[in-house]
Amino acid sequence: MSRIAMVVSLGVYPWPRWGAARSQSIDLGSSWLNLIVAALAAAFALLGPRLVTPYILHDYYALGVLAGALAGFILHEYAHERTAYRYGCWARFMLHPLGFALTILSGLIPAIVIIAPGAVSVACPSWGWGSSAKGEERIAAAGIKVNIALAIMAALAAMVVHMPWRWFALGAAEINAWIAVFNLLPIPPLDGWRLARLNPVKWLLLLLAAVIAWLLVG
Repeated sequence: MSRIAMVVSLGVYPWPRWGAARSQSIDLGSSWLNLIVAALAAAFALLGPRLVTPYILHDYYALGVLAGALAGFILHEYAHERTAYRYGCWARFMLHPLGFALTILSGLIPAIVIIAPGAVSVACPSWGWGSSAKGEERIAAAGIKVNIALAIMAALAAMVVHMPWRWFALGAAEINAWIAVFNLLPIPPLDGWRLARLNPVKWLLLLLAAVIAWLLVG
């Protein structure tokens, strides 16, 4: 990579903070539309103006990053939502003005990448946030597992396909590897913070898998 990547997820908001998070969020009327716009912003954060050049259709690495962002970001947040539903919770992804602005701005700064356009807000009225550590742990881990799987599959594909599709696969693998690694940092409100607190062994294993995926790209 030619840029230093710092991928920041806004994490999963618990029920008590949902009202405040909603009042400070941007809702385009559809969770899927919110996710697509957020994924495009994430791709721009990594690629910068390269994403919007007339030559994008001939830039297989950039196309791979774009496809990887769309698949990885959407499936990451969707995994959070579906896991939350399994535990009787309600979840919805929404854009956040400050995080979205920082994401777009970072695409114009060569030295850093910030990916924080929004987050899934989780409401758990049936058991209350914090009363089910297993549910909280699995909701937090769900999205990261998706990015690790996508990164490893794309990296392995890059080993067997020929140019220019190798660049495409590397782009898809790279953005998913970065998302996974940085989401696992044990810093609140990242998913890794919850996992490290609730299940240190599981957190360490996922971190090892994410690092392996990142090394495969390199």
